[in-house]
Amino acid sequence: MSLVGMDVDVVKGIGKDLGTQAQAIQTSINAINKLLDNAKQNWKGKDSDHFEQLWHGQYQGQMRKIQSDIEDLGKAAIKNAGEQERTSGSY
Repeated sequence: MSLVGMDVDVVKGIGKDLGTQAQAIQTSINAINKLLDNAKQNWKGKDSDHFEQLWHGQYQGQMRKIQSDIEDLGKAAIKNAGEQERTSGSY
């Protein structure tokens, strides 16, 4: 027999874990910014400018979007679990 509905505790845990992973992405973004600051101090020229532009102009924004989307997924999972808990408790 297959499960119909939700194991609320599991889904809440998944939501929390997604939030943790979103924070890990933010930590990576911060670390990459520090690495690029160090590179900028030790690498000058057109190639350095292009390298930095790729990060700030493209990749950092993509990572921030992914971070935000994963954070939103986690919040949605927790919200859905709470709604399921309230619905199940009303019977």
